[in-house]
Amino acid sequence: MQTYYKATRPDGTSFYDKTTKWEVGKRTTRPRGKNYPSDADAVCCGMAVLHASDEMGETLVGGSWPCRLFEVKGTPIVSQGHKHGFKSLSVVR
Repeated sequence: MQTYYKATRPDGTSFYDKTTKWEVGKRTTRPRGKNYPSDADAVCCGMAVLHASDEMGETLVGGSWPCRLFEVKGTPIVSQGHKHGFKSLSVVR
């Protein structure tokens, strides 16, 4: 399985969705509910997916310093260039 990278705020919350918390050794699943699009409507940088990149240097698009960088693993459901969207990701380190 390929390694991907996820940048977050220093407290481990996502830049895009402040309610999603990233922690080493845990699996993070995308938020669900009536305000989130379905899988059929998933786009790479949209609300229906968790975001990660296959290149460390591409993780801060839309983010800022300071940040944390996590190594994550998962299977993308949508991809665009170095950006990928996932239903869930496991945080490796």
